[in-house]
Amino acid sequence: MSQPVPITDNRLVFISTATGKGTEYWIQRDNLKPGSASTASQPLLLVKWANEVHRDYDRKAYLKFDLSKVQDDDIRSASLHLNATPSGLGFASLAIDSSFAVYGVTDDALDNQSANPTWEDAPANAESGGSVDTSATRLLGRFSISQGVQQGTFSVQSDELRDFLAKDLNRIATLVVVCETRSVAGSSIVFGFAGANNNSLSPPTLRLELAH
Repeated sequence: MSQPVPITDNRLVFISTATGKGTEYWIQRDNLKPGSASTASQPLLLVKWANEVHRDYDRKAYLKFDLSKVQDDDIRSASLHLNATPSGLGFASLAIDSSFAVYGVTDDALDNQSANPTWEDAPANAESGGSVDTSATRLLGRFSISQGVQQGTFSVQSDELRDFLAKDLNRIATLVVVCETRSVAGSSIVFGFAGANNNSLSPPTLRLELAH
């Protein structure tokens, strides 16, 4: 399992979902379907917005980062890095160019809302497979994956992400990754991103540049 070094020098910090109290999980609309979510760290985090006929296979990923070692006023810039890798589910040839959104959960009380999250009680979840509860979240940025692409490193860097992390009061930041592009076929690809138990790729990681 990859274990990124939390601090590389006096200005740059890397914090992953495997750092400190960080964690990760993904949820599926129908928890009785094969391969539905587990709260344990997984080799892969799965994301998909399925078409209406197959909506039970909607999936979203949740990322929690432990910010306790970083002072809120120290963060000059922030970026989130995700390593995509084939999930083995669905066919990439049936996928289309897809947009993904990353949201921050703004209510700290939701950071530990459930020990075993489901579609019904995951923090700030919404009924739609392609969105979240906008009253309890903040949009932090977007990235896209082109048709047929199943691997590579994708990132979000924005002032919104920096400000969200800096203003997090309990120093546990919860991010939600959703696919905003609905599948056009039921057997189209399920997008996979490396998790903390992946043997070859780093888990979701924040790269923070500090002021001092």
